[in-house]
Amino acid sequence: MYPKAIESYFAPTTVDEALRLLAEHRDSKLLAGGQSLMPLLKLRLVEPGCLIDLNRIPALAAIREADGALCLGAMARHAEVATHPLVAASYPLLADAARLIGDLQIRNRGTIGGSLAHADPSADYPVAMLALEARMVLSKAGGGRRVVGADQFFVGPLTSVLAADELLTEIQLPKPAARAGGAYVKHSLVAGDFALVSVGVQLTLSTNGRCERAMIARMRVRRRLFWPVLCWTTPSARGRVRWPLAKSKWEPTCAPLRLIAAASSRAMSPR
Repeated sequence: MYPKAIESYFAPTTVDEALRLLAEHRDSKLLAGGQSLMPLLKLRLVEPGCLIDLNRIPALAAIREADGALCLGAMARHAEVATHPLVAASYPLLADAARLIGDLQIRNRGTIGGSLAHADPSADYPVAMLALEARMVLSKAGGGRRVVGADQFFVGPLTSVLAADELLTEIQLPKPAARAGGAYVKHSLVAGDFALVSVGVQLTLSTNGRCERAMIARMRVRRRLFWPVLCWTTPSARGRVRWPLAKSKWEPTCAPLRLIAAASSRAMSPR
């Protein structure tokens, strides 16, 4: 099936210009990496009258540290997220998730902001964002701006709190403690495919190696509904770890232990 003809196409070069166009054209769609949008256009599941291409806005692709957080521009490609030294040094959980997305071609085109805005429950980023306590920066024309935590951003399958006139401009990850580490794993039928089950673990250890804090997020599988949930968080784990996921064919009782071991090893490794 061929997509319906799109009447208008814009390629802004600044965030302000993109926000203005978004406010003026309510029947528009934003083009980031196109890995989710293009199939929807081809199947005519969406039929926008206007397409706003974000690929010529360099400010949206930056990865930087600011105000005690790692700031990821919404147009940062999966491949860059997976290999960027700032991500690898302090956020190995996120690097794990980015490396497991699709194949090389998809990682070179797809963007972290596009994936999060699409809010596919089987994607890799939602679980990682929950475990890392990410904050989403949503902007609109006229200087409007709000920051939403990952636990409030996703409201249902393919649904987020992102309004029609808002643009996800940045993802902020709080700087982890000195002895913190994380890991991510997923199970899919085909390598690089969407996850059937995924788990992310972020641990903070004390100087004697005991767990002081744990953030564990997983994709919930219930009645064929897939959705990422923060299944356990504690300010003081006191060295105890529990896991609420039931047994299944991929042995999740072992997967959390592997994740916790990997996260602990990374937390103890010098940076």
